[in-house]
Amino acid sequence: MIKAAFPDYAKRTLTLAETVRTCVARYVTGVQQVMQAVKVPTWVLGPMPNPPGDIQGVYGSVGSSVERAAACAVFHGELQDCAARVGFKVVSARDALVNDHGECKPEYMMDVVHLNQKGQAHVLATCATAGLL
Repeated sequence: MIKAAFPDYAKRTLTLAETVRTCVARYVTGVQQVMQAVKVPTWVLGPMPNPPGDIQGVYGSVGSSVERAAACAVFHGELQDCAARVGFKVVSARDALVNDHGECKPEYMMDVVHLNQKGQAHVLATCATAGLL
């Protein structure tokens, strides 16, 4: 599916999963360094799900909505795994926000990037349950 959507995909040296893993590793390392430097408990809010529909070219988006949703799911899983290995927690409202295709449910989106009040309420409730508020 990815090769069909991206004709030059074969020229890439990393797969989508490898690219996501690289991004996660750098992100986790950076978060860990900052949190240790300021001596606060280490946690991070997990990424929001991909918005539904075609947003090709918006903020550099490429691929179909289903492909972007799959990449977000991989990122989410890799982030949780990597964070657990280095000793910090990922707080995530993702499961409450996604539809069957892994995209953010439209009723939680204000636009193609931002959650509306209903979506933000889910995130805040998840943070409160985790003891962060």
